[in-house]
Amino acid sequence: MTQPALDIKKQPSGYVLLLSVIFLSVIAVTITGSLLLLGLARGQTGFAQQQAAQARGLAEACAETALVSLQQDASYAGGEVITLGNGSTCQILPVTFSAPDYTVDTQAAVGAAIKNIEIQTQPTIVNSSTVMQIDSWQEVP
Repeated sequence: MTQPALDIKKQPSGYVLLLSVIFLSVIAVTITGSLLLLGLARGQTGFAQQQAAQARGLAEACAETALVSLQQDASYAGGEVITLGNGSTCQILPVTFSAPDYTVDTQAAVGAAIKNIEIQTQPTIVNSSTVMQIDSWQEVP
């Protein structure tokens, strides 16, 4: 008795597996690259926010310094650069006076972040001592 001939088509062995591995590798590399770029962007944003917060703190420190100077001397003109202990600097712009208000503007920069503070104030006498009454304190562009 003769056995019937088997009709087996020979398919290239391993090509489907190889193509699947290559396809999955391309997907994995794409996902990894996207995650790396996303992490880099998030890190840069966080760094920029940190610099902005530092610049605002410096501008406010200069504003406080200017207010103390103005309280001690009503003719204080501003126009100076203050260097803090860590080497950071901020600038007190010239103080303007329009009776009875003083306007104090300060500026500080950390990296690419620049912050400006504007204060409207007027001196008030309380118990024979001069106190600076703050009318407005705001960050300006």
